[in-house]
Amino acid sequence: MPSGRPRVPESVKKAHGTNRKDRPEPKMKRSPGEKCPRRPAKLKAQGVWFWDRWAKELWDDNWLSAKSAMGLAALCEHYYQHEVARMYVERHGQTYETVSIAGGLMRKRNPEYDIMNLEAKNLEKLYYEFGFTPLGERRNSPANIKKTKSPTAKEKKDIKQFVKGDM
Repeated sequence: MPSGRPRVPESVKKAHGTNRKDRPEPKMKRSPGEKCPRRPAKLKAQGVWFWDRWAKELWDDNWLSAKSAMGLAALCEHYYQHEVARMYVERHGQTYETVSIAGGLMRKRNPEYDIMNLEAKNLEKLYYEFGFTPLGERRNSPANIKKTKSPTAKEKKDIKQFVKGDM
């Protein structure tokens, strides 16, 4: 029986990427002449600030394309929701008092506190997608992941035979 640490699965290695300087991540491919996408009109206050702060920088660093602009808009919207809930919780507190059925006072958690925590989790996922986290910086963004190659004529023929049950 081998001693030592168990082998790291290949899928985990691919998910974590590498930090080696001699293996840079491929840059996002964009069509020539493509410009940084404009800010969506439906964004609200803090979302607008977030877009204005980060869109150009993400574009320059090849983390953003016209196709992934909707993802950044979603990130801005989640940021807005988180900030609104955070401000409410700062002003009114994490809990509130209410009267129970028996007539005593009860403390309950503010729903905005739960919203703030949920939006923080959503933000964490989207931060990773756009490279705002150290791990997210190292790995490929979804637009950089290479698509699987299309099957050759022989492979298509083999697939058809397999589906028909001739193999």
